[in-house]
Amino acid sequence: MLKRRGTGGVWSVVLSVQSARAGGGCACGQRQQTCLAPLGALFTAFVHNMAEATNNVQIVSKQQYPGCTPEQVFERWLEVVWRGGGGMGKPTIEEPGDSDTYAGCRRRVAMGIREEILSTRHGEQVEYAVVSGPFPVSSHHATVDFEEAPDAQTGTVVTWTCDVTPYFGLGWVVRKTIEHAFASMLTHLKKDLAPTD
Repeated sequence: MLKRRGTGGVWSVVLSVQSARAGGGCACGQRQQTCLAPLGALFTAFVHNMAEATNNVQIVSKQQYPGCTPEQVFERWLEVVWRGGGGMGKPTIEEPGDSDTYAGCRRRVAMGIREEILSTRHGEQVEYAVVSGPFPVSSHHATVDFEEAPDAQTGTVVTWTCDVTPYFGLGWVVRKTIEHAFASMLTHLKKDLAPTD
């Protein structure tokens, strides 16, 4: 039998062993043995909650930059976010990469995590990945897309997409960490691109 106590959402499992002498049975029809149905239900819920920790997780952040072309935002993203850290601490550029495409450019960010640009399309996209460091994922691949807004007068829309496979039990932590970082860096970039009087 599964009982809920209080309003804090704390569940307790009570397993009743029915006596053969009493001839009793539990609600699920089992007799003379411990009913394990509640434990099965709790285990199923646990597995569902932890699924994100073992499967691929996709995080998407968007920001709009009024009055800016995709080429302008692309160039400032590379300078302000990739090279400058986007307001989250200046990274160390360990490998400069190609002078035109930035491919192969490797940086070391907080906690010694290393990221490397895999490819770029000028004014359109940057593709990069985490290549080493103590980030709790088995894979981390991201793209940053720069697109003209549907109404050209509204500027450019940046879509930052990240696909990661967190270590078991850390899916929620990884998601929240990346969401916070992307939002902070895109906001920092927006301030950099804001017109000055």
